[in-house]
Amino acid sequence: YYNGPAEVQCVTTTYGMQIWISLAPASSIYIELILPSGTMTIPEGVIAPSAGECQTGFYVLFYPSSAKVYGLVITDGSITITRKESNYNIDLDLNIQQSSGGGVLKGNFNGPIDSPGSI
Repeated sequence: YYNGPAEVQCVTTTYGMQIWISLAPASSIYIELILPSGTMTIPEGVIAPSAGECQTGFYVLFYPSSAKVYGLVITDGSITITRKESNYNIDLDLNIQQSSGGGVLKGNFNGPIDSPGSI
């Protein structure tokens, strides 16, 4: 599911949109997109990491368990989003920050995403 848009107060206004991808059995990926406008649709294209809270791009956390207390911080890589009718294709090619152990996180989600604000 995803939430969006949520306004972030900066010198210029940006908007945040969150996408949660639940993985079996209990892990999840949290993606926050920082966008220049308050669009209600998930943007398509290649998205690079945000260089700061008020700059366009993405933040990602990977939670290996359902507790969502500790996560792996993602600082580099790309997210590619395409849409065909009601199905989204989200390709992740991400690098895990060294302070979280380093490494690479690659994956793909393909399917419908619930409406904004739904759980």
